[in-house]
Amino acid sequence: MPKVKNSGQVIISATCFADASSAIELATFLAKKLKFEIKAYFIEDESALLAASLPFARAISVTGGSSQVTHAEMRDAYLRDAKTYEIALSNAARTAALTWSFEQVKGHPETLLVDAKTKGDLILFGFQRLQKQKGVIGVIQESELSNSKLMKLGASLSRTLGLPLKTVTVPVGNHTQEVLKFLQNNSLTTIILSHRTALSLGISAVLEAGRCPVIVYDATA
Repeated sequence: MPKVKNSGQVIISATCFADASSAIELATFLAKKLKFEIKAYFIEDESALLAASLPFARAISVTGGSSQVTHAEMRDAYLRDAKTYEIALSNAARTAALTWSFEQVKGHPETLLVDAKTKGDLILFGFQRLQKQKGVIGVIQESELSNSKLMKLGASLSRTLGLPLKTVTVPVGNHTQEVLKFLQNNSLTTIILSHRTALSLGISAVLEAGRCPVIVYDATA
């Protein structure tokens, strides 16, 4: 029987293994559901590497502690995380019988968002640990561009994880404060929004406000 060609990609973006780990489980679920392949990127954040080159640079842990760090140490840490990320993805994709690829690149989280040109591809930005036992699936809709694919995806994740689904509908082009307030006031497991909305808000701002993985799905696909 000939192999059916997948119609798109789940693109994973992560700058460390903690972020990648939160995304891999979601990515395999989404790729199976959408019949997509997985294209994973490990992004060496150029801003972090530059900062590590400065005298007296320090790394701050998630617990608030800090320690001195050098450019070489930061580079070694990226290499270790990239290898661990690739192995974990390989194991998960093999178990789920998914086609996958992995690439290590320099850049910023926004790079993949700006460069994404294929309609229908889904971009998943990892962020620390995936909270599956509690939280909310958040969907951000633009009122004039209501998109059923975002809601269907949110409903599917809500059923799979057994978590409630919340939506916020905002006006096109005038939604920054409404969205950030929604993200900050809800304990979110993941956020789903359109490519247009993600570009307008800035993916780094969404990740920082929501503090959870973010799914960007092209609303025009």
